[in-house]
Order: sequence, then structure tokens, then C-alpha cells
Amino acid sequence: MNISEAYDFLMKKVDELKEQGIEISFRDSVPTPDTIEKYNKLNRLPSTEWKTISLGIQREGDLGKVREIEHLCSMVGIYFDTGYGCGQREWEIDWSFRTS
Repeated sequence: MNISEAYDFLMKKVDELKEQGIEISFRDSVPTPDTIEKYNKLNRLPSTEWKTISLGIQREGDLGKVREIEHLCSMVGIYFDTGYGCGQREWEIDWSFRTS
């Protein structure tokens, strides 16, 4: 799976989570020139696509649904940074987004 296919796959999974009632919001990343130079390569996600996806964890079971998608992504070779706090799971779809 190339980086573009991986990105499309993840965005479809985000749409599925939204359909399941999970609150989703997007924030554009603000990369530094050094980060762009280091990671804006052919086999990486273009810096123009870098974003943070916040997934609201409001109800029992929401975190499980989000973790299922994270696990599925790792099973198909898609990796990115994640964080958790204040009732949200965050996915950093930026320089850390990669495929194996």
C-alpha cells in the first residue's frame, strides 16, 4: 500500500467512526521549514496534508471503536503518532504517518 492509498484508507475509517457517532474534528498542522525539508519526501505524506484528527471519547465503547481502527491500521502497515487526554484521542497525520 502506498502512502496515498494509506491516507485514503484512514480517511474512510474516520468517516466510519463519524457515522458511529464519534465526534471528529480536524486541525491543520503548522510544520516548520526544517520539518518540511526533512520529511516532505516522495514516500511520505505531503506536508500540505498534515493534520491532527481529534476523536471525541464521550460514551462507553467509543475508545474501543477508535482503538479497533488503530489496530486495523497497524495490521495493514499504517502507522502514525497518537495521544489521549481530556476526553479525546488524537491522531497526528503528519510527518509520522508512514507505511511499511
